[in-house]
Amino acid sequence: MSWLLSEPEASRRQYATRWMKFTSGETGSASIPSGGSILTPFSGEAGGLYARRGSLMAARSDKRPTHRGSASTPLMWQRTLSGSVRKRRRHCWLPASSGSDGSRRVSDIQTLLETLLAELTGGPVEVANAVRLSGGATRETWAFDVTVGRERDPLPAVFQSAVSEDLLFGEGRSLEFEVLQAAQRMGVPVPPPLWHSRLPDGRSFTITGRIEGEVLGSKVVKLESLRAARLRLPVQLAAALARIHSILPSQTDLDLRAPAPDELPSLSELRRFELAYRRCTPNPHPVIELALRWLASHLPPCPRISLVHGDFRVGNFIVTPAGLAAVLDWELAHWGDPLEDLGWMLVRSWRFGSPLQAGGLCTSEELIDAYERFAHSQVDRDAVEYWKVFGNLRWAILTIKQMSRHLLGQEKSMELASLGRRTAEAEWELLNLIETRPD
Repeated sequence: MSWLLSEPEASRRQYATRWMKFTSGETGSASIPSGGSILTPFSGEAGGLYARRGSLMAARSDKRPTHRGSASTPLMWQRTLSGSVRKRRRHCWLPASSGSDGSRRVSDIQTLLETLLAELTGGPVEVANAVRLSGGATRETWAFDVTVGRERDPLPAVFQSAVSEDLLFGEGRSLEFEVLQAAQRMGVPVPPPLWHSRLPDGRSFTITGRIEGEVLGSKVVKLESLRAARLRLPVQLAAALARIHSILPSQTDLDLRAPAPDELPSLSELRRFELAYRRCTPNPHPVIELALRWLASHLPPCPRISLVHGDFRVGNFIVTPAGLAAVLDWELAHWGDPLEDLGWMLVRSWRFGSPLQAGGLCTSEELIDAYERFAHSQVDRDAVEYWKVFGNLRWAILTIKQMSRHLLGQEKSMELASLGRRTAEAEWELLNLIETRPD
């Protein structure tokens, strides 16, 4: 059951009423497009999933995955927006069984790592204490200790590999390794990059040094032991972000995704995520259509292109009682508008229940003021607000795409399935943000 449908009756009616106002033009906001893509002419060949039907996209029946419930399939109750209750059959999507012998999986990964590192180092390697970590829904992450050659002390390390080489989720681990090196040279706190190569199945991987600390966002913003760290983090994060944005295309040969010549970075990113949205779901999402329309008509100027981290938020930082220890997860790095990172940091989903707008750590003004001091430039507040709206749209589309990976059988995962319920949260926030933005 979606987040929206689990809300009280008044909330459901308020949502429906506000959406009717948007579509009727009472709020003065942009209306839904008449059909097809907002930014580019619609092609029915995009992904082979869609056909035009009125103002929305309908899935071709012969392309949709089929899954019929049986008489034994459990039923669930669903409450509609009108308040009536109806029954529908629930599809039971279960992750593939991983087997009962967890030690065998650890043994397999340790053997694989020893083989890969022996090839990379040209000498004997011993891997021990491998532990699977929670590395997000798009990557496989293992912590382990490695002893290379005749070294006595084992080196604490982390192995990461993408679940798939989907460019919406990253540029590949080899490029991420190069970005890590560039950031380290610029003084950004990062895990030390050690090795990178490819697995036998062709997926790229990186191995970095392991830094101890807290990563889980909900703990970073709530643990009493990190109270002093939370006071330091806004300034430390602003300093790290300013260093990241000081890396320019003219100073490095990083072959990262970049907007086309004379194309605004905001338009480039909007096109990319709209295409991903059209391809990953046949279901109508009117709020997403509205947000795409609004963003396309409010593109901000971009005075300069710089390195953009792409996922700079609480949950991707290693935090100790001293504050920021390392910035993680660089696979989404690209050339673009540096204010994209600031807007992403302000997305409500990364506050973890805190009322403070910037990652649950401080107000948005406090973060922007600190960033301006380190970047030695004035920040366009309207552009940051634009990127905050875009960040919520991006998160809504990512939740849909992740859920579709599970439903289409590409990767059976309850984590991916559960992300689908977060879509309505992002849509509700999009309505709040667009409603309060001047046209």
